[in-house]
Amino acid sequence: MRTSTLLAFDHYVGGFLLLAAKPFVFVAGRLLHRDHALEPKGDILVLKLLGTGSIFIALPNILGLRKKYPDRKIKLLTTKSVADFINPLGLFDEIYLIDNRNVLSLVGSALSSLLSLSGIDTVIDLEVYSRAATLFAVFLGARNRLAFFIDEPFWKRNIATHLLFFSKSTAVHDYYDQLFGLLEANPVSTPEMRDYLLRDSKSSSVGKTGKHICIGHACSDNAPERQLSPQSWANVLSRHFSSQDGLTIEIMGGGE
Repeated sequence: MRTSTLLAFDHYVGGFLLLAAKPFVFVAGRLLHRDHALEPKGDILVLKLLGTGSIFIALPNILGLRKKYPDRKIKLLTTKSVADFINPLGLFDEIYLIDNRNVLSLVGSALSSLLSLSGIDTVIDLEVYSRAATLFAVFLGARNRLAFFIDEPFWKRNIATHLLFFSKSTAVHDYYDQLFGLLEANPVSTPEMRDYLLRDSKSSSVGKTGKHICIGHACSDNAPERQLSPQSWANVLSRHFSSQDGLTIEIMGGGE
């Protein structure tokens, strides 16, 4: 499915289902009197369907979460394009995929993931703009559902158990620090993050002579205007680095 179709599906179908579910979720919350203390009592799910860059920005926070709760499994619900990039990092104990190629595969994979992840304790919803993602966390029966809202909390109020305001004009990592901070998971330091990323590196250019540059250049289809063509990348890199000897440049990205 095209990204524009997915976004429309999320906005209208997800919005309708979310609106229909709100009164039932509200009543269930009143009747069950669940303990919403923030310390995880079971496994943790990070929910990020589109946008690999967001996961990479949240890397210090996710590593901090693992450091804080080493006995809890940390899982990821995402799509193939994100998983292809994230898998080699070894951040998550388990990764579950939503197949968004068409409506049938989308619904089928969502139901399969719901069954596999049902009863998970804590959901960290990094899909700021999504309505369907918020609804998914409810259907999982998660005790705690942490999420962001933009401008007006109506859609997520009484759906998410813990809501934080998100502004599009401020650095994303500041808000990730706040959200993960609710679980008392502080981001790891830059040296710790670097050590983690290079823990299995066998590249002869790392830690030896010469320079090594790694570029995370990609962006999701939510904003294709930010993407450079391969030829544009070649022009930029040759213009700035063609005269430098002993330089290795790696371009990061997921498979198609």
